[in-house]
Amino acid sequence: MHRCVGAPLARLEALTALPALFDRFPGLRLAVAEGELRQVPSFIAFGWQEIPVRLRG
Repeated sequence: MHRCVGAPLARLEALTALPALFDRFPGLRLAVAEGELRQVPSFIAFGWQEIPVRLRG
């Protein structure tokens, strides 16, 4: 079983950065329909190729 040594740091960064982002930009919304988001073509990792957003409503 593989465990990424950077995973705890990534979680800590997300716990700090995401609330700060949402506090700074309370109107943050997707700039495209959810169905237009493209997944990273990988069977190992789950994620999006890009996530376009609008900073204001």
